[in-house]
Amino acid sequence: MKKKLFLGVAMCAMLFGAASCAKETGESLTTDGGTIQFRPALGKQTRASETTLDGLKAEVASGGTAHLDVYAYKAGDATQQGAAFELKWDSSESKWVVSNGDQEHPGFALRYYSAYPAVTGTPTTDDWTFSYTIEADPSDQVDLIGDAVPAQMNAHVNLNYDHLLSQVNFAVVAMPYVKITISNITVTGVTNQASYSFKNGVWTGHTGTGTYVYVPDGGAKTTLEAGSVASSSKVDLGNGTTLSNALMLMPQVFNTSSTATFSFTYSLDLDKDSNGSFETSIASGKSATVNFGDFDKLEWEKGFRYLYVIDFESWFTEGKITFDVQVSGWQDATNMAETVQVTNATVAAINAAVTLQSEAKLANNDLNVFPINVVAGIPSSKITIAPVLTNFEVGDVIRIECADATEAGYIELTSQTTTANHWVLTTSGRVAILTMTAGILAVL
Repeated sequence: MKKKLFLGVAMCAMLFGAASCAKETGESLTTDGGTIQFRPALGKQTRASETTLDGLKAEVASGGTAHLDVYAYKAGDATQQGAAFELKWDSSESKWVVSNGDQEHPGFALRYYSAYPAVTGTPTTDDWTFSYTIEADPSDQVDLIGDAVPAQMNAHVNLNYDHLLSQVNFAVVAMPYVKITISNITVTGVTNQASYSFKNGVWTGHTGTGTYVYVPDGGAKTTLEAGSVASSSKVDLGNGTTLSNALMLMPQVFNTSSTATFSFTYSLDLDKDSNGSFETSIASGKSATVNFGDFDKLEWEKGFRYLYVIDFESWFTEGKITFDVQVSGWQDATNMAETVQVTNATVAAINAAVTLQSEAKLANNDLNVFPINVVAGIPSSKITIAPVLTNFEVGDVIRIECADATEAGYIELTSQTTTANHWVLTTSGRVAILTMTAGILAVL
């Protein structure tokens, strides 16, 4: 989308939405009879303060007080089965252990729920929900992760944690012979409270608003000068590529009447004589406000990264703001396959789309995230698919997004042989996430 707005003296911004994370393969565990054991794994990161698998191990290492809480429930029953499992990382043996005592598998299917940092959940017969409020101080915001494991008989439990919040950061495009000063970046009017359902994989019941002051890595003010960066290169206002200052905010939907905005103050100084003095001030202490509802991308989704890039080039040519909305991966873009569009939501069409992504995997083994968009012809009943397994590896993720869902859980899977590598529907609803999982013992 290109949109031009008059703000007196103006700027240009771009928005990058990020695709959901792929899974890293968890550590091996040794089966010990019927004792329930866990294999946590976590998506890839780009921000220093994000929860990483290595960081998680350090936080919940044996000897400390922190741990991962995992709650178990019988299928169709809201009564918790025993005490919550408290998982810790035993670095001496390089494995995850249950620190509060082993529990034997009861002999019937169990479903599992976990979130970190710990939250207070409300169980039902087929779900586990919790309410969450974004911290007001960005330095106190955390990368909330969580996972739900469908009912299973096996005592080996794969916990494939997802990032449940949205990451928001800012960048600026440097220009030769122009010193750009950006300060007071503030996000205002965004929803800060909601409830999360593991069954549907979505946040609902949004309420309350928050204001968040974004502090660039250089402090309250970031200055870019000619020669410090290449011409027309994008410079993150966070800590380089680690984006250590990103805001962790509530996933939400904006619209054209939205009052949620980001604003900032800027100054521009010109090195007219090309001597590095920047003696000519062409804008000083100017302010700009941009409405999130002015973008084509009107939704922050969980596990997505949104990078707003401020570009002043059009300021010099037209005096107008131009918004370009682009999508790129949270992880390296090379790890994500091109999106396959499905215009007729039939079983055959969706299975065919998975087959196309299988061929993409064969052509480039580095790919591990495979998006499929169902854009039309969505039926009123659920679709049971049988996606191919060929070429895919453990940890690969297929993301099927329905453009218009009137029923939760459009996508279902046919029964599969779990002793071999197989697909697991880890999230259903408007967005279905299929994760390739290693073969396990069918019944202990």
